[in-house]
Amino acid sequence: MVRFLIQRPVAVVTTIIALLLLGYAASRKIPVSPLPDLDLPEIYVRLTQKNVSAAEMENTTVAPLRTQLQQLSGLDDIHSETVDGYGDITLKFKYGTDINYVFLEVNQKVDLSMNFLPRNVERPEVVKSSVSEIPVFYITLSLKNGDQNNETAFADLGEFARQIIKRRLEQLPEIAMVDITGLHYPEIYLTPKQAEMRSLGLNESSLQKIIADNNIQFGDTRVRDGIFEYTLHYSSSDLNSVEDIRNIHFKIGRRLVRLRDIADIDIRNQQPKGLFNYNNAPAISLAVIKQSDARMNDLRRKTEDVLTYFRNSYPNIRIEKTIDETALLDFSITNLKQDLLLGISIAFVLLFIFFRNIRTPLLIGITVPVALLLSLLFFYLFHLSINIVSLSGMVLGVGLMIDNSIIVIDNITQKRAYTTMDDACVTGTNEIIRPLLSSLLTTVSVFFPLVFLSGIAGALFFDEAMAITIGLSVSFVIAITLLPTLYRVLHTSGKKAKSGLRPVKAEESKASLLYEHCINWVFQHPVMVIGILLLIVLSSAVAGLKIKREQLPRIRKPDLFVNIDWNGNINIYENERRLHRLIDSCAGFLQSSEALIGQQQYLLNQDKNLSTYQSRLYLNAYNNDFADSLKDRVRHFMSTQYPEALLTVQPPKTIFEKLFGEDEPDLLARVQPAPDFDNVIHDKMQALGARVRERFAEVNITELPFRKGKVLIPDLEKLALYDLNVSLLSNRMQTILNASELGDMHTGQQFIPITFNSPEQPLDKWIRETYVTNTKSIPIPLAAVVTLKDRSGFSMIEGGRQGAYFSITMNNVTNVPRVKDSLSKWIRNEAGWQVEFTGNYFSRKRLLKEMLLVLTVSVLLLYFILAAQFESFLQPVIILIELPISLSAAVLVLYLFNSSLNIMSMIGLITICGIMINDSILKIDTINQFKKRPGKSLLDAIHDAGKARLNSIVMTSMTTILSVAPFLFGSDIGSVLQKPLSLTILGGMIIGTLVSLFFIPLVYWWYYNKKS
Repeated sequence: MVRFLIQRPVAVVTTIIALLLLGYAASRKIPVSPLPDLDLPEIYVRLTQKNVSAAEMENTTVAPLRTQLQQLSGLDDIHSETVDGYGDITLKFKYGTDINYVFLEVNQKVDLSMNFLPRNVERPEVVKSSVSEIPVFYITLSLKNGDQNNETAFADLGEFARQIIKRRLEQLPEIAMVDITGLHYPEIYLTPKQAEMRSLGLNESSLQKIIADNNIQFGDTRVRDGIFEYTLHYSSSDLNSVEDIRNIHFKIGRRLVRLRDIADIDIRNQQPKGLFNYNNAPAISLAVIKQSDARMNDLRRKTEDVLTYFRNSYPNIRIEKTIDETALLDFSITNLKQDLLLGISIAFVLLFIFFRNIRTPLLIGITVPVALLLSLLFFYLFHLSINIVSLSGMVLGVGLMIDNSIIVIDNITQKRAYTTMDDACVTGTNEIIRPLLSSLLTTVSVFFPLVFLSGIAGALFFDEAMAITIGLSVSFVIAITLLPTLYRVLHTSGKKAKSGLRPVKAEESKASLLYEHCINWVFQHPVMVIGILLLIVLSSAVAGLKIKREQLPRIRKPDLFVNIDWNGNINIYENERRLHRLIDSCAGFLQSSEALIGQQQYLLNQDKNLSTYQSRLYLNAYNNDFADSLKDRVRHFMSTQYPEALLTVQPPKTIFEKLFGEDEPDLLARVQPAPDFDNVIHDKMQALGARVRERFAEVNITELPFRKGKVLIPDLEKLALYDLNVSLLSNRMQTILNASELGDMHTGQQFIPITFNSPEQPLDKWIRETYVTNTKSIPIPLAAVVTLKDRSGFSMIEGGRQGAYFSITMNNVTNVPRVKDSLSKWIRNEAGWQVEFTGNYFSRKRLLKEMLLVLTVSVLLLYFILAAQFESFLQPVIILIELPISLSAAVLVLYLFNSSLNIMSMIGLITICGIMINDSILKIDTINQFKKRPGKSLLDAIHDAGKARLNSIVMTSMTTILSVAPFLFGSDIGSVLQKPLSLTILGGMIIGTLVSLFFIPLVYWWYYNKKS
């Protein structure tokens, strides 16, 4: 086949060009996303029940619904969080579950549960989670020129954002949805004139009936008139403006009265449940969610065009892009380009040094980009996207593409020393096809078991395995078809190589002489060599016990997320005021800040809802050093000003960290106490926390969400005495607290609620000065029939399969088993409660266990493939001896450079398994060929094969080592992520190359010499 192709260079080149054109066309259509479009196996159920405490809502609403949802098929875990008025239930399913079917099943369960839930519970929201629903970036809108605190202007900005900017962005084909928060909605309020109402014998219930009787929509009716038929439209009698409400007429006895005569009516902004601030000023936040098949560059370019238009057209509006999740994708694409250029440049220089001509290295600059572009064609055919995961596979694949080209070029060049160009191209390529195919299969067999990782990890690494498989397969085909054809075209054909082009023979080179000295020394001192290798293995075993373990490398970033629970009964405006003070105290370090205060309006919010006394801050410092100072300043301010607040400060999670659950604490104890959540439980939990702090001083343990409240106790005997009932009392209290709605007004675009208004004043003063009209229209003092008392309770209650529980969250735990055993003993024996433990420690342990299993499967696959190639059960063992030595060296390097064992370094270890034995495969295959030649002794075959493959082994190793070395010196997010992988590959490759060159031949000789 090779001879057929090299004699038809025009046909080969034109075929490749045609495929390249298809590849280029495909590359313009491949979706570009931060991550593959995966349906996360999670569903969120969100409940709302106004004016209900966390404990009551847990008992009456969340727990019954949670029990029903536990029956779902494929359910892996269920977790609920209940606060006053709200509840979130998170359902996690086993990966591979049909999430669309489960979504329907969850909705069915929710509908059935509505029959036995309290009547005032709204139908719960059911939200399906997907990677594509994670916002790619956020856009903030705020007012300039001192209009930030103008309520009317800000309300207009919110309407403009919702009706104009949001819709304009959603018209872009690359955007699936724009989620929004920070809007202020209007409401119409009535302030009753108590004297006039009493004189007419009216109360709040009368006002509600008057508005309802005058706010009716009749609709249309079909009528016949002879031979004609019409749609009869009634003149609307519903309320369309504030003036319509003021002019409502009603009759009392013989007197005609207007509503404005007994109440003041006006419009204002509703009391917000949550606020959004940007740089300590009210703002609107837009979360941009990308279409799964869209290209990121197109999305950003078109979005920026739209934003530029609005910036120019509305100069009084500040429009900024924040929290851009595409930075990692940008790095990955840039990294691929840099890796490609760096790899080609290094290979070009090495080939020039070894072969001393310009045409041979030029082949690398042609064939590798061709293989890369053709790979994109198969990306399109297999419906893969360009994302962080697949790009990391391509980055690894580029190095292996270069290796294939170097090996083929080196072998053809050696053949040119004693044969014609055609024969050199044919023989040099054919000899190398089998070891290259084995290298391809072994590398692929190492990466494909990654898909068997449980959960989202396995699904994500499928893209990486496919990318490497496609890249290497295309590279293999290019190396045995296009490369020999171009080699023949670029060099003199049909003749022996001239002296100016002939490479230096291996036995004549200085490198060959150095190799001879080294391998002779190895054969003369086998015990010392084995001792050195054993020392490396034993040292790595000790290092492996001490090395840090984490899921992802810690990335230093100039920004922070601060989660605050003020742990007190503060309103939304006090929450905002405290945050302003905190942000002002950090002004010297801050570039910008965003504050999510209380409940947010995002429809696809994948974070838990916040209460009025909770906040989430995003602080962007000027640089990484300022970020450390900023973190210290935040903690100092909170500890001195609000020591009772619950605080967590952490860098923003990357998309990887969000998917892998990096927000888990080191250790989390789920304590299930007695059925009643009372002060006794709180006191015991406080004592437990104190015991942990006393015994384990280094452990950072969070306080329990416990806060004070008020309870209003009606005197039923006095209610009966004064002709009152609970219903009248409740209606009056709802009016006092502005919690009752009289109806709503339809403006054509939105429904505006109509509510009562009462002036703000202390609660005890309200009770003293408020009267309730009894069934005989006699005003009764509210203080005569109710009592106001203090009450304490838990502000948040969690739940799971075992029922309601409380979480003890611990971080900075150096000895998890010791802390776990101590806690378990105290909770079970002394408190008599049930407890179970979870956290990042167990997740990391499980992940590492799975990665070790994958590594074992990969090694077995390697053995089977090598056994099939060499038709031997023993030669694969000789090759695989290299693996534990190379892996040990990699772990030792990680430990010496103070890195950690994480997903990236584990991928590096698996990568070594795939690429490290390629040199040994090539070496053993060449020894086998030389051994078959007449008159060749075993030792001669080993020495000649070593010299024949010395150049290719050294060049491929150097290109791999030098291509990953730059990551060790970078400080950007990409370099930090790649550093553990780079250290692993460097340690494994340096030692592994020496093992391939010297130790593997020693083992080969030892076995076959003994056998003969």
